[in-house]
This record gives sequence, C-alpha cells and structure tokens, in this order.
Amino acid sequence: MMQNLITEIKNYQPRRPKIHGQVIATRGSLVRTQLQNVSIGEMCLISRDGRSPLPAEVVAFDETGAHIAPFDSVIGISAGSEVIPLGTTPTIIAPPDSQELIVDCLGIPLGDLENPAAQVGSPLSIRQAAPEPLSRPPVRERMFTGIHAIDLCIPVGYGQRLGLFAGPGVGKSTLLQMIARNAYVDRVVIALVGERGREVQEFIEELFVNPNHPPTIVVVATSDESAVRRRCATYTATTLAEHYREKGEDVLLLVDSLTRTARSIRDLGLSAGELPVRQGYTSSVFDELPRLTERAGNSASGSITALYSVLTSFDEKLDILAEEIKSLLDGHIVLDASLAQRGIWPAINIPKSLSRLQSKLLPHHEAKLAMEVRSAFSRLSQEKDLALLSGNPDPRMKFLMGIETDLTDHFLQTGDSKKPHSSLLSEVGALLGI
Repeated sequence: MMQNLITEIKNYQPRRPKIHGQVIATRGSLVRTQLQNVSIGEMCLISRDGRSPLPAEVVAFDETGAHIAPFDSVIGISAGSEVIPLGTTPTIIAPPDSQELIVDCLGIPLGDLENPAAQVGSPLSIRQAAPEPLSRPPVRERMFTGIHAIDLCIPVGYGQRLGLFAGPGVGKSTLLQMIARNAYVDRVVIALVGERGREVQEFIEELFVNPNHPPTIVVVATSDESAVRRRCATYTATTLAEHYREKGEDVLLLVDSLTRTARSIRDLGLSAGELPVRQGYTSSVFDELPRLTERAGNSASGSITALYSVLTSFDEKLDILAEEIKSLLDGHIVLDASLAQRGIWPAINIPKSLSRLQSKLLPHHEAKLAMEVRSAFSRLSQEKDLALLSGNPDPRMKFLMGIETDLTDHFLQTGDSKKPHSSLLSEVGALLGI
C-alpha cells in the first residue's frame, strides 16, 4: 500500500483553473499581483502597452496574491496590467553541438534574442533535483587541468566540486580561462554572472584564443541585468552541464561567480520581504546554494567537475558566505594578493589550498612530493623574514631559501604555457631532494 501511495504522489497532476491576474504594485525588483493559484518558480507573462509581454517568475506570495520577478525592465507595466500564468517553470532548449556558443540566461544565443523559435529540441527545466546520494559513482579518476600548482599539489578528480577563492584583481578570471582551455574534458560550460559587459567580451575573446580548446558554451548575465536573470544564469549553466553529462560526456562547469549568484538570491528574497539572517544574507541563500552545488558530480553516464569562483573580503574568517561555500565543496583553491603583487601568476597560495580527495587521487610518491612542496612554501611564508632578521636560519630553512626562486619558477605560468606532468614531477622532486 505504501508503494502505491508513493507512486500516486509521484504521478499526481493537479488540475486547476487557468486564472489571470492583475498588477497591484511594484516593490523593489518585484511586481505584486492579485494572481492566485500559482506556484513558486512558475513562469508568467505581464502584458505591456505597446510592447511585447514581459516574462517573470513567481518568487513569493501572500494573502493578496503572487510576487513575481520580471526578467527585464518594468517600463511599460502599470497598475492593472494583465498577468498570465504559464503553468511551467523556467525551461531552456539544449543548443546544438557547437565548438563555441554564447547564450543568455534562458539559453537563447546572443544575437538571436528576438528569435527563440530558431531553437529546436526538448525543453529542459532549469530547476532539477540533485542526484540521489547512493546513485553517485565515487570520484576516483584524476582530471588534469594544465595548471602546474593544481595538478601537483591540489589534485582534481572527475566529478569533484571546488571553490576558487580570491579578492578582486588577483587573476581569478585569467585562471578560469587557462583551466577552460587546457582541462582534459569533453566540454566546458561557463556561467558569467554579474560581470561588466566589457569584461564579458574580453573574457570570451581570450577564452577562444586557442583553436584546440574543448567545445564551450558560455552563459552570460551581466551586472546590469535583473536579479532573477543573474540567478537564472547559474541554473541554466548547471542544467546544460547535466544535459551533456547524461549524454556520456565529462563536463567542466565554471561559475564566475557563485558570490554574485548568492547576492541575486538575496536581492530577490529581500524584495519579497524575507529578513536577513547572517551578514545581510537571507536564509534562502543558504537553502539554495547546496541544492545548486549538489547537482554537479558524477552520474552513471558521465561527470560534471565544477569550479565556483568566490569573491572574498579582506578577512576571510569573517566572511560568512565564503566559509559556508567552503563547507559545501570538495576543496578550495586560494588566490593570494601578496603573490600577485610579487608577479607570481597564477597567484595560488598552495599551503592555504586544499583538495579533500587528494588521498584518493594521488599515488604515494606524488602525495609525498605534494606534501613537501606545501611544507616548503608554508615555512618560507611564515619563517623567512624571521630567519633573515636572526641571520642564523636552521639548515633546512637555509636550504629552502636557496631554492625558493627555482621552486617558485616551476609554478609560474602565462597563457597556455605548460610542461608535461612527468617532467614537472621529476624536476620539482630533484630540486627538493626527493
């Protein structure tokens, strides 16, 4: 009987009358309506005088009606404008296989925004549940990124989820471009959330410099777009990655940045009347982030390896959002402004970075070398100045100070410069005497 009840619940399709509503007022980025009998996440259309209908998403409701978030400017909306529920959640059409494709948050190719009918294929809901925990194959196979510091000391596996933590101007976007061009994957899906329009163009031009890059889809929602569009971009990119994962591909998902995604969720929550609970962030932020990040990972068909960039404040320990995201992911890569100021690119702080799956991905001899490299950089950063002041460093410290320049040089990279991993292992091992 219980099994029959579960089946009935899964197959239940509610019947409801199709009721139109009207706009009552606007509040921040939301539109208050008299619309009844709609559900959270449902899409609507708002009629506008002399303009095409405006798509919007239901994000909250109260006793007076639904609160909906328009995808574009509310210019042309007035009190009494008709609101039509569509009965569906936001969906996208999977684009055809292409080497390079740039789309908006609804999956419509940029430059073709007025012609969504040009797309063909089955619709994909951007609000999917994460895979069941017991259905996930474990992360066992190593994925090389082409970045020396990551491949040697912060190993990444297919299906792993990591955060890239950095302040502004430390080379975060440049590192993401390098990984996108050099990673050993079948496809790359990138979400550019809240970026300046100028930077989007530059990012895309530099991303496609290498003609041998993997097939790449870029989902764009710039800083001037609505909060619901900025939130939607990350969900759309994740949905596209899931689509190709189920086709058997190993997909690299890059989100730049998860911080701006969280801010868009916060903005919608505050406009709907939700109270801030932690450093100005609403509880919906901390509810939605794990639902989003858990969608990445391995499936029986393929994998999604995800890298989410996170903007950090001066004192990371007081940054509640950054600490929360760290707790959700399988590792973190930290970019250090002090390294960037010394001309060390990429400015990866190896001692502060961590892969939770290192023990499962590295053979014993590589794990030992990674530990020695981490220890060397940690001692140099913490004790070098004191050793210089005392003038009498211990033998190990004296040895590390003598090889510091050569050791650092092995992790310097610009553009697509890289050396074979085996060469990197032997050279760094010889330098450290291992």
